[in-house]
Amino acid sequence: MIPWTLGSAGAVLVKKLGRATLQLGLGSAIIGLLALWLTIVRWSDRLSSWMLVPSLLWIGFGTGLVFVPIFDFILGAATTEEVGTGSGMFNAVQESTDAIGVAALGTVFFARVGPGGNADFNNAGCS
Repeated sequence: MIPWTLGSAGAVLVKKLGRATLQLGLGSAIIGLLALWLTIVRWSDRLSSWMLVPSLLWIGFGTGLVFVPIFDFILGAATTEEVGTGSGMFNAVQESTDAIGVAALGTVFFARVGPGGNADFNNAGCS
């Protein structure tokens, strides 16, 4: 939560960069995801949770730069009459995509676990 909070403090960047803050945040999150992937691939046999911390911090910072100001950018041009509808639509789309993401990740995870029980469960993320 701390990196996401630091990213959300990027309101200063929003005043200077405007919508380019979103691209900066997405770029930072992508770099963090690539670093996470490289860490897992490189250290898969000796991986510890502390090895994941730097890339997860970077991902959190990048997403904080995106998800905090995006609401203002989306609803910033809406008229007073449109704000309620726009807010409701934005929240509905956000919740729907969250549900799809959780379902997709759960499907991939349990497909990797297999029917072998606890041993496969423990190794599902490392193979």
